[in-house]
Amino acid sequence: MVALTRVLKRQAGANVGPPGADSRSTGGQSGVGYKPGRAPRKARRRSPCTDVRSNKVRYNENETATTVATLTNATSAPLSGTVIATAISELDDSREIAARRWP
Repeated sequence: MVALTRVLKRQAGANVGPPGADSRSTGGQSGVGYKPGRAPRKARRRSPCTDVRSNKVRYNENETATTVATLTNATSAPLSGTVIATAISELDDSREIAARRWP
C-alpha cells in the first residue's frame, strides 16, 4: 500500500522524497527506549476513587444491590464535586441511578 501511494503521488507530480523518509513508519519517534508499535504513556489525572465494591456480581433488573466506593483526597486542598452512579445494562443502554454532591 505504501508503494502504491508513492507511485500515485509521483504520477500526480508530487515530490515524494527518498524511500524511507516517511515519518509514519516510526511514528515520528526514535532514540533510546523506542519500541515500534508502543505508544509512550500519557500523563493521567489521578482519580480520587481507590476502591469500588458491590455485594452482587450479577443481578437481575430492579433487584436490590449495594455498592460502596472509597474516595480519597491526596492533596491538602478541599475537593468538591458530584459522584454519579450509572447502571449499564447493555452495550448502549445506561441510566443514572444515584448522585451525591459534596460542597
